[in-house]
Amino acid sequence: MNVLIIDNSVAFTGAIKCAMSEAELLSANHTFTFVIPEKSILNEQLIAKGYKVYTLPMVEIKRSLRALILYLPMLLLNGFRLRRILSKEHIDVVQANDFYNMLGIVVKLLGFKGKLLTYIRFLPSTQPGKLRWIWVNLAKKYAHKIICVSDAVLLQLPAHPKIVRIYDPVKLDEQLPQKTYTDDGQPVRILYLANYIIGKGHEDAIIAFQNAYRAHGNITMKCIGGDMGLEKNKEYKKYLEQCVIDRKLSGIITFAPFGTNVEEEIKKADILLNFSRAESFSMTCMEASFYGTTVIATKCGGPEEIIANNETGLLVPFDRTVMTNAILQLANNSKLRIQYALQARQYVREKFSTENFIAQFTEVLSEEKKNYTLTKVLFLVPYPIRHAPSQRFRVELYEPYLRQAYIQYKIAGFMNEKTWNVLYKDGSALQKAGGIMMGYLKRLKHVLWDIHRYAYVFVHREAAPLGPPIFEWIIAKLWRKKMIYDFDDAIWIPNTSAENKIASLVKANWKVKYICKWAYKVVGGNDYLCNYAKQVNDNVIRIPTCVDTERIHNKIKIHQEGKVIVGWTGSHSTLSYLDDVIPVIKELQEEIDFSFLVIANKKPELNLRDWEFVPWNETTEVQGLLKMDIGIMPLHDDAWSEGKCGFKLIQYLSLGIPAVASPVGVNKDIIEDGTNGYLCNSKEGWKERLKELISDKQLRQRMGESGHSKMLLQYSIQSQKDNFLNLFS
Repeated sequence: MNVLIIDNSVAFTGAIKCAMSEAELLSANHTFTFVIPEKSILNEQLIAKGYKVYTLPMVEIKRSLRALILYLPMLLLNGFRLRRILSKEHIDVVQANDFYNMLGIVVKLLGFKGKLLTYIRFLPSTQPGKLRWIWVNLAKKYAHKIICVSDAVLLQLPAHPKIVRIYDPVKLDEQLPQKTYTDDGQPVRILYLANYIIGKGHEDAIIAFQNAYRAHGNITMKCIGGDMGLEKNKEYKKYLEQCVIDRKLSGIITFAPFGTNVEEEIKKADILLNFSRAESFSMTCMEASFYGTTVIATKCGGPEEIIANNETGLLVPFDRTVMTNAILQLANNSKLRIQYALQARQYVREKFSTENFIAQFTEVLSEEKKNYTLTKVLFLVPYPIRHAPSQRFRVELYEPYLRQAYIQYKIAGFMNEKTWNVLYKDGSALQKAGGIMMGYLKRLKHVLWDIHRYAYVFVHREAAPLGPPIFEWIIAKLWRKKMIYDFDDAIWIPNTSAENKIASLVKANWKVKYICKWAYKVVGGNDYLCNYAKQVNDNVIRIPTCVDTERIHNKIKIHQEGKVIVGWTGSHSTLSYLDDVIPVIKELQEEIDFSFLVIANKKPELNLRDWEFVPWNETTEVQGLLKMDIGIMPLHDDAWSEGKCGFKLIQYLSLGIPAVASPVGVNKDIIEDGTNGYLCNSKEGWKERLKELISDKQLRQRMGESGHSKMLLQYSIQSQKDNFLNLFS
């Protein structure tokens, strides 16, 4: 095929670099032509690689009157010019190298019959809302495929069969010998590799470096980048240089333009920083990992898919204190830097292999136009997205599979993040009340306005936390939508937290029975919950709470000799279950040397000789759990506990950590007593079984492996995804 790539780059960028890699990889079977702006400096470089190059007087949308006046006339004029180029070169496929480039859309409107591929290399959220909506919807209408370069980009777009994710290939060659690592007492060399553009994080890097320099002293930083010939970028670079002077860091932090050998600069460095505010991908993180240099990057999108946190590098929030601590952590530990760097080399070469790219892109080029049927689902969940374990593991983890099944969806939380942050704290009654009122207003919009675009409505636990099931009645009875009701606790039994006693008066737990009755389908997390729902509804499906054993819970504990750690994880609301087992732990610590670990969102008060508290954090959750050698899940023998879905056990066992639990509810299904853990219903039993596991490394390893195998087969997202997707049929 003859492929024409349109790119807006006036200088060398990650986007044009990826397009050139694509052309090189596919040139054996396809011919590539490039169209770039007249002002671009890339002409000679592309011609030197053997590509035909055309230039057009492209005008981008900017906040300038001249650009706004010229944009549409020049877009149309360039469209006619491009149409002639397409005819002359017999082009079969046009590739717009980013979605804001409308030339591809224009030539389709002018009669081009070939395929249009639209790349999205920016995080859509960084673009103006109305323009983003126009660009995305035009691409959905006229493009053959919309290609996202990362899941970070993909998840900011509506689910649609035309939208796919194809990672850019690692088309890098090592011209220099493989990097060697030494700890020779020389200054730790930090590299900041980015064009001088506001938002690329240089200022954060300078300040974090300054703080680290005060504590360490034996570090340097080199900033390498270009200004792309733009005045605003030149001014920004001058500002950064002045910042360095003002902080008396001249000679410690230096600036240099892009050279001809990026590989050499990366291999000279000990650490590469990327503190950008938004990245759809990150070629610098990719290159550094490929060449074997440790990376510290912000959680800004693309880097999160290139760096496995605490394995191949460090991911940090937009917090200069955390950035400083990360720099110090790696500057002070050469062994850790080397470990991360070597693991990063292997990781990116496997994940972003050229073979994967060639196969996926070839499939896109050869695929004929299809007619797709889209299913639309509205998910009503109680909490902010990515905050609560219940909805995270019962709804949010299925997002990639919803897209694959051409299910277009929206996840609508009742509560905002500010309300969530104070909900389980004492006081803040007015803030809680205000947040709840805002939630009701949002929910009214969802069920009176948004709902008409969706065929199915999935309600997790409840549409609103207080009062009767008004919203559920509107969904099922007034609009007659197919409502799927999902619950993972015995929430018909009153169990409001002590911090929210007033709310318990209007909780209306009785509504669960009616929601089950009105639902098109009911999903329960265990048999106890399903049996309750079956009293009023015949269409009940059991789907356990699951873990993602491919992307998240994808490691297995290797049990070693040494001090054993017994652990428990949970939320503030389940800390009371520890009361029954803490006396056993205390008594056992008088006999055996072991530590007790608690991972939760609230620190408990424990009268133990040797214990540690780790605040729960989504990004470090698995890492924290892997510290444990044995996991525990004590429960009270009551109706509320019968409704528990055993998620602690599922997490432990999925990571190869044997568990000891109370024989209550679903625990008896998950734990095979003596095979992957133990069930204990007495103080003596708990003490005996914990002592046995603490004393026997091989037993822990054997039970952990058995538990891991069971989780893969019965309690993984991958094993249950078909059951979940079949709900929407």
